[in-house]
Amino acid sequence: MLIEVNGDYWHLNPELYKEDDIVRMPSKSVFPKEIWERDKKKVNAAIEAGYDVLTVWEKDIKESPKETERIICDKLGLSL
Repeated sequence: MLIEVNGDYWHLNPELYKEDDIVRMPSKSVFPKEIWERDKKKVNAAIEAGYDVLTVWEKDIKESPKETERIICDKLGLSL
């Protein structure tokens, strides 16, 4: 199991950005859909290598830390 924690800004959380927004990053401006496509390729490569992948968003950790912890523990087969 891989747990990927995505920052809302660096991975352009789809709950916060629209795919056609233009977002200024330190080195260039990007469309969120470009970042999402890159992340999807990375997750798909992990899946193809035999891993289960759980993506956790910064927003979820900040707004619902206990629920996020429960989801992670459930995926790992751990009890709280």
